Parts: sequence; structure tokens; C-alpha cells
Amino acid sequence: MGIFDFFKRNGDKEKIKKDLIEVLPEVFEEETEEKVVEEIDLSDENSKKKWYRSRFENWGQLEHYILGQCENVHETIDSVENCKNEYDDLTAKIKDIQIIEKMPPDDKKEITELVQEIMQVSDDRNKYHQYSKKLSDASFDRIRLYEDDFPKAIKRLMSSETYQSTIKKDMDRLEGEKGLLLTKIEDYGNELKILKYLAISVPIVLFASFGLIFFIKETFHIRSELTLAYFIAAFICVGIGAFVFLRGQIDTANLKRCNENLNYVIIALNHIKVKYVNETNAVDYAYKKFAVHSSHELEYLWNEYNNTREQKEQFIRSTDDLEFFNKTLNQKLSKYLKYPGIWESQSMALIDSTLLLSIKELLDERRKKLKAQMSMGIDEMNKTKNEIRDLAKAFPEYRLKILELIKAIDT
Repeated sequence: MGIFDFFKRNGDKEKIKKDLIEVLPEVFEEETEEKVVEEIDLSDENSKKKWYRSRFENWGQLEHYILGQCENVHETIDSVENCKNEYDDLTAKIKDIQIIEKMPPDDKKEITELVQEIMQVSDDRNKYHQYSKKLSDASFDRIRLYEDDFPKAIKRLMSSETYQSTIKKDMDRLEGEKGLLLTKIEDYGNELKILKYLAISVPIVLFASFGLIFFIKETFHIRSELTLAYFIAAFICVGIGAFVFLRGQIDTANLKRCNENLNYVIIALNHIKVKYVNETNAVDYAYKKFAVHSSHELEYLWNEYNNTREQKEQFIRSTDDLEFFNKTLNQKLSKYLKYPGIWESQSMALIDSTLLLSIKELLDERRKKLKAQMSMGIDEMNKTKNEIRDLAKAFPEYRLKILELIKAIDT
């Protein structure tokens, strides 16, 4: 039997299956013993019958075995049919390659130009696709929500950061002035305390000096007048008292001025703190809104967003161009080939004879394997058919049951 003789009925599965029935009538025909003797070697046939009858003791065992064999035949038929379909596809594809190899020069030139366009667009598309994104998809989507307002948002954030920095400097300066004033107030307060003690001690020192002079005069019996000594002591005490008074007046005035300045600084500082808090809240809100830490980072994200968007747009355009050229190529090839669509993913082979030849060889190698696989399947089916025929002869008492069993399976 030739490799395709089995499919002479256009691969009709039902007719193929009925081949099992078609080989049995010769077993069930009313033949004479003499006719059987003429066609078959009795000694060999008897040994077969004995061997089969020794394997199966009853109809149940025989039925189970035949059912299994018939199931194997059905599976083999399906496998062979699948192989046949694939074999036909491969044959058609090889014929397509042969048509491509013999294509007229003008048509070949047109196909070549299309393929070159496809290769160029594919390279550009791959370059856009492989673009190293520095912007995450989440950041891209977030920026896209505020795309129209984003440039203004960058300027507002920069302005807010600058103003915040200015306020912070003013606040730090006022904090410094506040600290300096508090230090001066403390110093003036301490000095006034000292002057207070000096003012109290001046009269005491004066009287003590007069007492000391009088004591020296009486003790040492000094007869001359000590008016000058009293005058000097009084002068010194008056001078110290005057210094204490004047210094106290100056310190009091300075203390008053420092307190007034401190009040002004505290008022200004509180006002600036309110501005700083409001500006900081605005800046922090912008940071959280755009998930950044500074206006420079926001500007960087905006630039990366524009780059990424441009790459995506170019990728989409190149994809549209690629689809157009592939569609045009498919339309051109469909005039000549059965399977024009398969060349979309390997269009380079259309202009590379070496690559085209390697594809042709791969297809032919696969087709040879399918041919061998179909041949093995058909041989296996014929072997099974012969075995069932031999079983029918070995068990003439079950001939009708075997026939009914096979018909029931094929129904």
C-alpha cells in the first residue's frame, strides 16, 4: 500500500474506519473448506487458531481485547489524519517557497522594497520599545492627570520654595535678634541688681569712714583737725553714689529699650512663623501631590515624562507603519501564495535566499518525518485488521458477535 493510498477517499474518516468492516466479509462468507484450504496453509492456520484459543478462554476476554484493539485503530486513524493535514500544509508551504524563488523580477523588486521598509520600521520600533525608562508607570500616569497644569505647578513650587527659604532666613535672623535681646536684658537686669546693692552700701561706707577717722583721731590723740579726711571720704562716697545713680539710669533706659525691641521682634517673629507654616504646608502639599522632594525633582520628572511620552508616540506610529507595510506585503503575496501570512514574522527570508533555503530544508525535513509517521500508523492499522480477521477465523462461534461489535463501535 502506498503512503497516500490510505487516503484515496479524500481522508473521509468514516470510510477509513469502515475498512475494518470491509476486510471481514471474506471471513463471514459461506466458503467451503476446500476453498479455505486452497488459500491458506492449514498447518500455519491451525497453529494460529490454537495460539489464539489458548489466549482467550471466553467471549468476555476476547471482547475486551478486540475493543482495545479497535480503540487503538481509531486513535491511529486520528493521528494519521492529523499528520496528513500537517503534511499537506507543509507541502503547500514548500510550493510557496518555490513560487517565491521563481517570482518575476518586477514583482520581486516590489516585494524587496516592502521588506526593506518593514525591516527599517521594525528596527525603529524595537529601539523605541527598548528605550530605558527612567519614569515609572505610576509616575507617568500621575503626571498625565495634571499634564496641562504641570508647567505652572513647577513654577509655583519653585516660587514657593524660594519664598519659604527667604522667610526661613528672616525667621532665623529674628530668632538671633531675640536671643541677643534676651541676653542683653538679662545682663542689664543683673547689672541693676549690683547697682542696687552699691547704692545701699554707699551710706554705710560713708558712715563707716567717718567712724574710722574719728576712731584713729581719738586713739592716736591727733590734735589737728581731720576735716580734709572727712571731706575726701565724703567726696568718694558721693562720687560712687553719683556713678551708681547715673549707671542705673542708663541701664534702666537700655533695659526698657531692649524690652520694647523684644516685643517688636516677637510680634514680627510670630507673624513670620505663620507665613512660614502656611508656605511650608503649601510646599508639602505639592510634594505629596506629585510624590517628589523638591521643585528640581519635579522639573526632572516633567522632562522625563515628555521624553517617555515622545517614545511611546513614536512606538505607536512605528507600530501603525509596521501594520500597514505588513498588510501591503500580505496583499502582494496573496496573489501568488497559499500562506502569505506566515511571512510577516520572517519577512527577511523573502530577500535572503540563504535563509529561504534553510526554511525550505526545515519544512522538507519535517515533511519526511510526517511521511514516515503516517506509514508506521498505516502499517499498524493493517496489522490490527489482520489480527481481528485471524481472531474471527480462530473463533468461528463468535464471528457474528465480532462483526456486531465492530459495527457498534463504528456507528
